[in-house]
Amino acid sequence: MPIADSYDPSKVNLFAKNHRTVGWAEGTMINGSRNEDKQSIYAGSKGEVTFVENANKAGTVEVTLKHNSASLPYYNRLYKTGEKFPLTANDINDGSRMGGVEAKVASMGNYERGNDVSETTITILVANYDLFF
Repeated sequence: MPIADSYDPSKVNLFAKNHRTVGWAEGTMINGSRNEDKQSIYAGSKGEVTFVENANKAGTVEVTLKHNSASLPYYNRLYKTGEKFPLTANDINDGSRMGGVEAKVASMGNYERGNDVSETTITILVANYDLFF
């Protein structure tokens, strides 16, 4: 029986259209979630409960890159043109993936420069966000 699991962050990839994202910042690289819970609950005044399935499948993905990442010009072009694109993250470590077929760059993050490599967080909106484990 193994005493420890192993995890290799180099086996996590993000594709925007056919572009493989490179130049990741240290720490969290990709953070994605649905904008609203899939299920909610409604309870009447006498306690009758109804589950409500939310039809909003939109999600938000944040990608954190180094300020000198070779992927920044690509995302900036998508941002400026407003082009829709498929977005897919794959983790070969555990086979999980996330994304959607229609995404748009909402924000290119903050511009910061100094004595060290800084980070920028790109915000991407996904119309039909899904997550698979």
